This record gives sequence, structure tokens and C-alpha cells, in this order.
Amino acid sequence: ALPALAFAPAEPALAQEVDQPPLPGHGHVVIRIRWPERGVQAIPQGTQLIRITAVSKVVSSYDKKQDFTSASTKHTFQNAPAGLLTLSAYAYNTTTPAVGATPLASASADLTIQSGAVLAAKLVLNSGGQPTITKLDPKNGATKAQIELQGTNFGSGTDVFKVFVDGKEVAGADIFRTSISQAYFLVPDWATRSLVTVSVIRGNATASVDAADSLVRLKSISLAETSKTITKGATASIVLNGTDTQDGTVSNVRAKWFAASGADASNHDHAGDSCMCLPGLVADPDTGVLTANAAGAYHVMARNGILLATASVTVP
Repeated sequence: ALPALAFAPAEPALAQEVDQPPLPGHGHVVIRIRWPERGVQAIPQGTQLIRITAVSKVVSSYDKKQDFTSASTKHTFQNAPAGLLTLSAYAYNTTTPAVGATPLASASADLTIQSGAVLAAKLVLNSGGQPTITKLDPKNGATKAQIELQGTNFGSGTDVFKVFVDGKEVAGADIFRTSISQAYFLVPDWATRSLVTVSVIRGNATASVDAADSLVRLKSISLAETSKTITKGATASIVLNGTDTQDGTVSNVRAKWFAASGADASNHDHAGDSCMCLPGLVADPDTGVLTANAAGAYHVMARNGILLATASVTVP
């Protein structure tokens, strides 16, 4: 099997690497090929073509590609729009790959192009390509709560990205891959204290990895105080508690927080409103810190996935 392709981090390049400076609002990317296992600049045996593409996430019309059969020269994408640029590389065993052909190896990298800058990206041919998970955040959540995955080699383009919880595949509609290093998924209703697995399918090859941390599904959440008095002009917060599917206590529970008028401490929705913005009582949507600006009767709500917890707040 041929080694997979992997991008080394971008690094500043000297201006002399290119003939002309970038246009205003644009930058250049200079790409070189490396294969450390051989110690020389060479394409692995069996590869007849390497294709590199550069696609701007900011300007859709910037969609470039270069084909080459030699690894001894530099390859430049000039005047890429400032902002996020995705570089992808594909190795083929033919000089004329058909549309949709399965590559022998592939890799992708996201670079941030700065106006007037010249970046150098080393394309390293090594045994990489295996996905990794470096972060599962948060590590708990109710059904339909959003969980972030950070890692490497999550794939791009036609690569298929899948998430499994305790070996069962999460629905595609509940998975959101934002880049080769970040993705989100919604907690499924079968999760307990569960193993999370990521799989990336490239052509006929599948690579998988398990997260080091377990995902804990919350069965319930509650606020430590069902009623609270806050002095006008002061700030306060209410502790949010959680229990898992085995009725164990879960700490570090997160939620989206909202405030509404009326001293109603029953758990309820507001006709699907995603935000209740009141000048009298302001709830920080992420931290839950409450700021009392005007006297009145209010209630605060904390949402995690399908779960909701509510407490009444009085500002004398």
C-alpha cells in the first residue's frame, strides 16, 4: 500500500519564491513535496500523477487545480483570496484519472490566507492519514445536544465522515463536518456512558479511531434554586445540575440560557423562541450569568438538547 499524503503546517515563505507580489486582498501559496521515509523528493512507486487543488471558502470562483508527475519542483497557487483556503492532494496510478476515480492516497489542509502574504506548505508523503480525536467537548449532553469533535484527518470533499456511538451509526443529518479538523454531532437517544468512534471513508479504504473520553448522556437537568432574588444592578448565577442514565450526578453541565418575563418556574418552551431578550433581566446565553437591570418578576431557562430547566427570578 502506498503511504498516505499529509500536509505539514504552513509556514512563512520568502518573497523571492514568487515572481510578483500578491494583489491587494490576496496571498500566494508555495507548495513543495517531501517524502521523509526516503529522504528524497520523490513520488512513491506506482503513483503516476499527483493532483493538488486549492479552493477558497470565501470566494467560490477561486477553485484551482494543478497536475504534476515530478516532486522536485515547487508549485504555486497565486492570488488566493484572503481568508480560509482548503488545499487537497490526490495521488493516482494513472496520468488521466477519470472523474470520480478513487485515488491511491489523499490529504487536505485548511490554510488562512492573509492579504499580501506568501505561505509555504510542505506536502509530506508519509504513513499518516489516520484520523485522530484530540477533543470531545462537552463530554456530556442530553439527547440532541451538540457535541464538538476536534482532531485531524476528518476528510474533505468526497470523503465520507461518520460518527458511531457504542458502535451504532449516528444519522447523517445529525453530523456536521466543518473542516478536516472539526466536526459536530448530536447526542443520540441510545447513548449512556458511551464510546465515540469516528470513521473516514476514502474510496475503498476506511480508517477509524475511538475517542479517549466517554460521552455521557444526560437523563435530566435541574437548577439548584427554583426561585431566586437578585438586587437591581447586581449579577448572579444558578448552578445547573445533571443526572446520567444511571441516576448518577454529572458535573460541568452546559446549557443555553434565556430569560423571560413572569415568575413562572415550570419547565416550558416559548413557542420555539430561540432567544428571549429582556432589558430587565439579561441572561448570558453561554455562562448563565444573570444581570438584573430593572425591578420585576422573571424566569430563567437553561436548555441542553431536549431538556429544559426553569427557575423564577425576582428583582425588587
